[in-house]
Amino acid sequence: MPTEPLGIALCILISFIAAAIHGVIGIGFNFVCAPLLLFLYPQLVPAPIIINSVIIVCLVAWVNREDVQFRQLGWLVGACAVGAFAAGFALTRVSESTYATLFGSLLLFAVVVSLLGWRPPLTAWSASIAGVIGGFMGTITSVGGPPVALLYQRLPGPALRGTLSAYFLITSPIILIALSAAGRLGWEEVKLSVVLMPGMLLGFACSKFLAGHLNQQATRAMVLTLCTAGGIVLLVRGW
Repeated sequence: MPTEPLGIALCILISFIAAAIHGVIGIGFNFVCAPLLLFLYPQLVPAPIIINSVIIVCLVAWVNREDVQFRQLGWLVGACAVGAFAAGFALTRVSESTYATLFGSLLLFAVVVSLLGWRPPLTAWSASIAGVIGGFMGTITSVGGPPVALLYQRLPGPALRGTLSAYFLITSPIILIALSAAGRLGWEEVKLSVVLMPGMLLGFACSKFLAGHLNQQATRAMVLTLCTAGGIVLLVRGW
């Protein structure tokens, strides 16, 4: 746990940037925090980050509550639970690097296909696939949002933020339960999560101003950029 002032300030800065991005597009807190903190303070990954993400998704979901798209959300949540508990089982048996490489490759492939113009239909089948992959990735790496974000990438900004936040609001506790069952979440992780909270709250406050200046094309570009970076990070971790 960071105890020196510089280390605490750095953690707050990272969570501030992550929360500002998350507040604008509805995804990004875990992704920005996880790779940086993994190298600086690995004890903050994944449970303390996910605890903070539960708070920010509550805030973003509340602000954008009138724009939530409930279509197929139930399929996403149910599939995420399956993926999360499968990951909890796999954590004790298979190398994380193997899964990081696999999902990083799949994520980059999905981004390329999206850039070529393919728009995945929003069906129970596509939602289930995105949910399973997102739940599995989120439990193992704390970066589980990109598959779902790709599914909803063409929604307007408020609808994108609200829908993703509603999904994360329901599924983050599922992932925390899976981590607890795997012995990766306890009172120590709860105490560690406090280090990130000041930056997270400040970043969310700033994001409300930034979100008002971005149109649908800009938010979609941010989603695709973040997903691309996420795929690269997962590949690097796997290698």
